[in-house]
Amino acid sequence: SIILSVFCGLVDVAIYSNYYYIFNAIVGFLTIFITSISAGVGNSIATETLDKNYNDFKKVNFYFIWIVSWCAICLLCLYQPFMNIWVGEELTATNTVMILFCLYFYIAQAGKIRSVYASSAGLWWEFRYLEIGEMIANLALNFALGYFFGMVGILWATLITVFGFSFIGITIITFKCFFKRSPRRFFLSNILYFLLCAAVAALTYFVTGLIDLGNEYISFIVKGLICVFLPNIVYFCVYISNKTTRNYIASVKSVLLKGRK
Repeated sequence: SIILSVFCGLVDVAIYSNYYYIFNAIVGFLTIFITSISAGVGNSIATETLDKNYNDFKKVNFYFIWIVSWCAICLLCLYQPFMNIWVGEELTATNTVMILFCLYFYIAQAGKIRSVYASSAGLWWEFRYLEIGEMIANLALNFALGYFFGMVGILWATLITVFGFSFIGITIITFKCFFKRSPRRFFLSNILYFLLCAAVAALTYFVTGLIDLGNEYISFIVKGLICVFLPNIVYFCVYISNKTTRNYIASVKSVLLKGRK
């Protein structure tokens, strides 16, 4: 915000803060999920085999990425209509800024389950240089890109550093020091998750873009209902057709049935 106020002024700071407020509110809900599984992950690391922990990691990461993807799609389709209702068109950012916020949300949250396992395994010392490097690179890129491109540049600076240092760098160290295997399959699966998210987001954005009922409140509610059902139906149909992800879904079903009994 300080850098943004220097290069762009207080109006852009207000716009950025409004978008980040919604962004952070959703992150807060996801943090509840992350916090709730942390103790269980720590206990599993202490008592279970490495292979068991790795298989559990893949399952939980799949569930969490599904939730993150759905949240990112909702942001993409509902950010602008909500801002128009809340603060008015004059304080609504461009679609480019909105899309960058959605990308920022997805990339920042995509590595959270890996972070839970890394923290539970006590790998903070191994990450020390990456954490310092990310802080320095983020500050430097904020100045450089913010000077030339304003708010768009500052968002790109954050995206680049979070993706390069946190998602890529910390993942490599976690797999090397804890899982004792190559992260190649993890990166490949996350590329596929992202491509699927992008495709479903484009479909949902197109469908919600057709909604114009003459009343922005009613239109927003209808768009929200579409965002609740359409992406999850598509995701379910895609994942149920794949053997691996179908087994992940089946394991959730078995747990729910046990809970009822």
